Parts: sequence; C-alpha cells; structure tokens
Amino acid sequence: MKLTKPFGRTLHMLSTAPQDIDPADQEDDATGTDENTVVELTGDQWNQLCALAGVDTDTTPDAAITALGGLLADQDDAHSLTVRVDRGTLTELQSAAAYGMQAKAKEQDAERVAFVEDAIKRHKISSAGRDMWIKRMRADEDVTRKMLSEIPDETFPVVEIGHNAPVADDYGPSWVR
Repeated sequence: MKLTKPFGRTLHMLSTAPQDIDPADQEDDATGTDENTVVELTGDQWNQLCALAGVDTDTTPDAAITALGGLLADQDDAHSLTVRVDRGTLTELQSAAAYGMQAKAKEQDAERVAFVEDAIKRHKISSAGRDMWIKRMRADEDVTRKMLSEIPDETFPVVEIGHNAPVADDYGPSWVR
C-alpha cells in the first residue's frame, strides 16, 4: 500500500503478514488490491499516519483514510491550473484585461511615434516622410528601428543649399573679361 504525502514524498506501509503465503493463491482485482488484505501498523506508524492526516491518534482508520483523501484532493487542486470564479468577477477581470491591452497598445504606438520624431529632430529623415515612417514602424518595428538607427545624424539637409553667402551692395561686375 502506498500513500502519497504532500510535496511528493511517499510513505510505504509494509504488511507484517506471514511470508509463507503463496502469491498464486491470492486473487487481486484489476487495481492490484485485495479487499481482504490486512495491513498491520505499529504504534509509531499509526501515530505518523494520523499526524499526516491531521487527526487524533484515537480516531478510526476510516476517518484517517477520509482525512488523507481530503489532503490528496486539496493537493491536486493546489497544482491545478483551473480556478473557479463567479461570472461577475470574470467579467470584471476580462474588461480590466481589455483596458490594459488597449493602454499597452497606445503606449507602444506612442513610443513608435516618438522614435520617428527623434529621427526627424536629428535630421535623419525629413518631416514630410513622417507618416510613411510611422506606418513602417507599425508594420515592422524591428526592421524600421534598425534602418533609422543606421542613418547618420544630419543626413537630411535643413538649411538652404546654394546661394546663402552675403551679397555685396555695389552691383558692379566682379569679373573681368
């Protein structure tokens, strides 16, 4: 007979029946137990069994077995992934989870937009391409972040290119033929 203690330890109780009984003469049912088998326990074994079951030592064996069965059932419930919740609490948890998912999505989108805005401030991309880069961030964030990170700062010119030099007030020719 094998009884399982909490936390996976096992207790083996050995029968002290005479050893000269032929095993072929005994008939067991499909579970390997015989209803007529008698297991004798010493006083120490009974005390340990009652302590495990959480019952007094003067209790009946049936009460001790019932208490052990309850402990084993509680242990199975503790390791189960299923939890019973009333409908009101379930609905409240579902709505809170949906709200949390929406908040997380908004936060992630704000981070994407901020990354694109930072690239514009560093003159990596033009402000005209802002919407395109945000769409790219939403479609494939990792690749777009890598692309924007590889573009050097000040790549996109933001000052006038060409005739930005001061012009002289005398409009005389500056060249000779």
